[in-house]
Amino acid sequence: MIQDVKHLYLCRPDLSIITELNGVNRESVSYSQHTKDFDTLDFVVDEYIESPGDSDGLIEGYRKSNGYDYLDKSMYILLEDVGYFIMEYPLIENDGLHETKQISAYSLEKELYNRDWLNFKVNTGEEDSLESIATDNLNDLGIPKQFVTFYNPDNPELSLLDLLLTKLPGWSLGEIDPLLVNKKIG
Repeated sequence: MIQDVKHLYLCRPDLSIITELNGVNRESVSYSQHTKDFDTLDFVVDEYIESPGDSDGLIEGYRKSNGYDYLDKSMYILLEDVGYFIMEYPLIENDGLHETKQISAYSLEKELYNRDWLNFKVNTGEEDSLESIATDNLNDLGIPKQFVTFYNPDNPELSLLDLLLTKLPGWSLGEIDPLLVNKKIG
């Protein structure tokens, strides 16, 4: 359990907020940081919350909790003051009177793991390797003039970080260690 959980929000893939999740069982919220793996967030959301004097007509005195129907795989969750998470398929439990969704989510770095990296070739010397298809990068013999480096601010076509970002919309570069600029890879 997290001490002093403030708010959990359901978000779009662009990380804009759809709604605050008001049906979260606060005692169920668990956040775990991991050094070598993805951070995890787990919690339970009730389908209906008490709402005296306000009913959506389905159950008197109760209304559907915000965002409940949209809690599904690949949706995004914002844990206030911690960060964003991407959901797995929720586990739905229903005893005939009460339904909940058990939510498990991972930090956004999992998006890197979920991408298709097949045929992402760098500095292999093959015709379809990224250094070979960069604009004006082959000499008269068909050999690359330059190779892909870790980060090349002058030529994004020969910058591994920039090439990775083409497959990761919504991600951007922060500060780059100067020792890694134009560092040869592979």
